[in-house]
Amino acid sequence: MPHGPGPVRPLEVPAPAETERDGAAALPDRPVTHLGRTVLPRTDVIVRGRLTQVTPAAHGAEVGRLAPEQWLRGEPREDGETLVVLSAAAGALPNVGREALFLLGSLRTSNNLEMVEVVALDDADGAARMQALQTYLRIESEPDPAVRVAALRAYLGEAIAGAEHWTRWNAAREFAALATQVPGALTAADRPVLEKALDAARNGTLRGLVETALAACPGERPRLPAPRPATAAGA
Repeated sequence: MPHGPGPVRPLEVPAPAETERDGAAALPDRPVTHLGRTVLPRTDVIVRGRLTQVTPAAHGAEVGRLAPEQWLRGEPREDGETLVVLSAAAGALPNVGREALFLLGSLRTSNNLEMVEVVALDDADGAARMQALQTYLRIESEPDPAVRVAALRAYLGEAIAGAEHWTRWNAAREFAALATQVPGALTAADRPVLEKALDAARNGTLRGLVETALAACPGERPRLPAPRPATAAGA
């Protein structure tokens, strides 16, 4: 199968420090990413590709014919074989010919697949979405929960300081989800990069996400020294 858009940098998994490993060991052995907690448990197949046909079905559903271009999860089928994708709601499938990432669930009664989620790849943020999802999949494949948490924190710390708008926002959302849905995952080491991101954020929603993550980090922001009172001239 052809490769995805652009090179994918190998994920560098940091070795957690002993203090971090001790804290992470107390975390439940479950997914650490928001994607892993919400969408991946229902997903058996992930493919990048394009629909070649969409037809209406009974009760407002739709049926699409999907031509895979890259498999990220699941057993690849023979080259040239299209996948039958069922959507319970009309209009949820992308238009024919548009490149997208399809997260699909298996059906018990047939070899067809049901749509769980579709991610657009043919816009300005498509490459960033693809890279983030591939990174999350690699993180979730790590068997050690301490390594998963450390790898996610390392990736998010770099991403939230990056130049790409979508990547920064995605990292802020993921940081906030980690803070609220996986208590104890963030450490004092995350505070400096989050404080820097907060200083740079001008959007109120973005600031709120970063503040949610900061509230879960141990410690507090150092207070600036109070300005010295002015003295009278010649005193």
